[in-house]
Amino acid sequence: MSLIFVGQDCVHRRVVGDKVPAPPGSFMIEELPETLSIDIDRLKLIGGVVVVVDYTPEQQAAKDDKDLSDTILLKVGKTLFNHENRIRVLEGKAPITAAQFKTAITNL
Repeated sequence: MSLIFVGQDCVHRRVVGDKVPAPPGSFMIEELPETLSIDIDRLKLIGGVVVVVDYTPEQQAAKDDKDLSDTILLKVGKTLFNHENRIRVLEGKAPITAAQFKTAITNL
């Protein structure tokens, strides 16, 4: 995997076969194993070295809010999926798969 930097900011994590073109003026560096699980917005290129920086308090609060929202949406989605299948069983229909439910929600 490679990291693409514009200036000192990491803008993309390229995986093998990724078709995303590198932006003009960007710099690509092979990713190190210790940075694989770190959000790209915490990776900076300083003096040619990839450095992990801490979130500011505002960034951390925004990340915590997004994480909470994502968790709630995931739980609501699972609940709706279970309710849909319960209703289908009561109607004498076959249950749907998670992939079918995801497609149906995406097409709303």
